[in-house]
Amino acid sequence: MPMERRRFLKSATALGLLGAAPPSLAATRSGDALDAVLAEIARAPQRLRSSSLLFRETDAALPDLSFEASLQAADEARAQIARLTPLRSADLDGDRRDTLEAVIWDLEGGVESQRYYWLDSPLSADGSALSIATGRLAAAPLRTAAARDNYLSMLAGFPAYIDQILEKVRGQQSRNIIAHRETVTAVLLQMDTLLASPTATFIPAPARLAHLPEPEAARFTAQAGRLLADGIMPRLRRLGAYLRDDYLPGTGETVGLWRQPDGDDFYRFLIRFNVTLDIDPEDAHRRALDTVAEAERDMAELRRRIGFNGSAEAFHHTLETDARWKSTTTQEVAARFEAGLAGFDPHFSRFFETRPTTPYSAAPQPPEYNDIMVNGRYQWPTDEDPQGTYLFNGGDLDTTTWFWSTPLIHHELVPGHHLQFDRVRDSRTLPPFRKSLVMSGHTEGWAEYGRSLVVEAGVYDDDPMARYADRLMDRRMAMMTVADTGMHARRWSLDEAVSYFSTNAITIPSLQRRAMLGIATEYPGFLLCYWAGGAEFARLRRATAARAGPGFDLRRFHEVILSGGVLSFPVLEARLNRHFPGVA
Repeated sequence: MPMERRRFLKSATALGLLGAAPPSLAATRSGDALDAVLAEIARAPQRLRSSSLLFRETDAALPDLSFEASLQAADEARAQIARLTPLRSADLDGDRRDTLEAVIWDLEGGVESQRYYWLDSPLSADGSALSIATGRLAAAPLRTAAARDNYLSMLAGFPAYIDQILEKVRGQQSRNIIAHRETVTAVLLQMDTLLASPTATFIPAPARLAHLPEPEAARFTAQAGRLLADGIMPRLRRLGAYLRDDYLPGTGETVGLWRQPDGDDFYRFLIRFNVTLDIDPEDAHRRALDTVAEAERDMAELRRRIGFNGSAEAFHHTLETDARWKSTTTQEVAARFEAGLAGFDPHFSRFFETRPTTPYSAAPQPPEYNDIMVNGRYQWPTDEDPQGTYLFNGGDLDTTTWFWSTPLIHHELVPGHHLQFDRVRDSRTLPPFRKSLVMSGHTEGWAEYGRSLVVEAGVYDDDPMARYADRLMDRRMAMMTVADTGMHARRWSLDEAVSYFSTNAITIPSLQRRAMLGIATEYPGFLLCYWAGGAEFARLRRATAARAGPGFDLRRFHEVILSGGVLSFPVLEARLNRHFPGVA
């Protein structure tokens, strides 16, 4: 940063000078004020929610999960919002205005989340605060001395972190905010695994230290071992004993945020926080059911085109059992995904201006995640591994069917997640704050919208089976919204949700209950991101095309979205309105 800008940031009257300055200088000073807040955010620890999003940067410190820290963070966010709000009337360029609105949106969400501190549980069957933190150790870099020191600092901070989990769970229990019994049982199983073999989780495997001289690797391992034995293990035992002896006996079978104090308001907040749209749960439930019905009508016609005259259930049974949709090795599964990607590649330049600069592929996820990550996940490129990878669940190959591999890989890689995150990573104009933003309605919505472009390209025109798989995936995304809103707004039981979702014909049968438990307890409101997010991108395209008229350029429309990174939908719509101002 130039010296004059650094001096300006130290001025206590920076914001007050904006009104009297010439427009160009005012714009500079507004940008400086925005940069100052962004710098504060970058330095501040994440404290407001025990979400996995807090751990996107593998070298970040463990968050402070205490109630006091959440109050402090909310106060800091309010102060930052107060400093930023006057900039809305300043003469900022388009990209800085996007950044300003993205920052304010993020800060406002953080302030509101503090209101629901006691409803945000650190316990989860899949992504508990503890398992997220230990997973972050597995991804932490160790190549440099500074990285290894940071790893040891994380281990040193683990005892206090575990104490905060215990303190929060006790506080929730005193307020009669109790987790579901199956959730606590799953957490205890995770803890039993940790306690039975703690070194596998907390001490890096020799292969991760193979680049070091043996004496140096031994010293590092010994330091980590002392931190584990003296600090982490006693806290883990205490947390496990409390959950098993004091907490588990008071748990029950009822699910849904509706049963918690302020639970209905919290659920609406989570939908808005995740999707970045203000959506009524009841309306979402009804419209998602309409989407399911529409998909089922299309699927019935596709079955006739395929030549199958039986019921939908009978056809789906063939999809689950037919040997042509099975793979005996993970290499065969990866080959299916590669073949699926090849179908869209010749059409890419019809829709997009810029191809990904980083390679992408599919690979099996680590086996320990197969019972947790139901359908795998996308892993974005990093400096250490500059490749985008869809990590698929390659565990139960005997019962897993891959008839839907083509639409799935388009969601996960291109034109879905990888295309988007590759552009974010390579951008030379997005500030670090914008590069770190994760707004699931945008990211999952883009992946779903991207999947629809494959249909638009005509890739499935002569392949009704692939089109059937694509419509079945559309149906599944809507069904997840139905189940999510069913449990949290319509008071469905977990068994009701499992029964409804069991007809989705995609999710591995043995993991369907786990999937519904995740919706019920770990990420309420999140799964609307797929269905609602994809629909919002389609709506924005229709609205932009209507405004732009006959000169609407689809490639430019996509470029404006991708070059802007991840934004809330209201901010994205304002960005599109600037770039496509309409026909005079």
